[in-house]
Amino acid sequence: MSRGVIVTGGSTGIGFEVARRFAANGDRVMITARSAEALDEARALLAEEGYEAVAAPASVSDPGDVRRVLAVAKERLGSVDVLVNNAGICREASVIDTDDETWAALMATNLTGVFLMSREAAKVMIGQGTGGVIINTSSLNSTMVEPLYVPYSATKAAVDAFTKGLAVELAPYGIRVAGVRPGYIETPMIGKVLKDISAADGWRQAVSEAVPLGRMAAAAEVAGAYLFLASDDASYITGANVVVDGGRAASPGVQ
Repeated sequence: MSRGVIVTGGSTGIGFEVARRFAANGDRVMITARSAEALDEARALLAEEGYEAVAAPASVSDPGDVRRVLAVAKERLGSVDVLVNNAGICREASVIDTDDETWAALMATNLTGVFLMSREAAKVMIGQGTGGVIINTSSLNSTMVEPLYVPYSATKAAVDAFTKGLAVELAPYGIRVAGVRPGYIETPMIGKVLKDISAADGWRQAVSEAVPLGRMAAAAEVAGAYLFLASDDASYITGANVVVDGGRAASPGVQ
């Protein structure tokens, strides 16, 4: 059965690949992002493959934008059955060098955005009375904190806690809440961070050597986890994260 699916941060990276995977599955897909231009490009790429997607420019940290996205989704998709909270940003800086604006931006997008989108989508799902699925993009950094990424890690650890708590709250309505915890993935966000890192090639080599599978992953290799979590095959999974990290978290010495 075709489902109405919203993917935030759906114009590039993991979000785009997730949207593509759901569209290929026959679902009705909406993608959101801040940039209308990026959304148009993403929608055009999907159209080249024969898939349709509704595009809704929005900031997930703006309550008005979020309410508008849900209203458009109800109208254009017919129902809201799956929400993928994927929008996120990352900044490289030590804690003492992180300014107020950077901290606020990380919290607004990575945490407040998940809260606002989940709250409004849950209201719609409860009203529909047919259950639903909310999937939050976490990160390996939620449990494995690296220097220069402490604020980012804090937002993702909070997302993990939010996923667990919301899963318990929404279980009586038949709504499952789960997360995907990617490791090192080749995405535009990673590329942006690497531009500010000296010896980027050396960094990539070090990352690859730290991953048991010996490489970073393509975004498409993560997308299947989202489709699985939204499927009937995952009907008894809620409050949990699926780790997609090439074995990094299982490596010796990693907590």
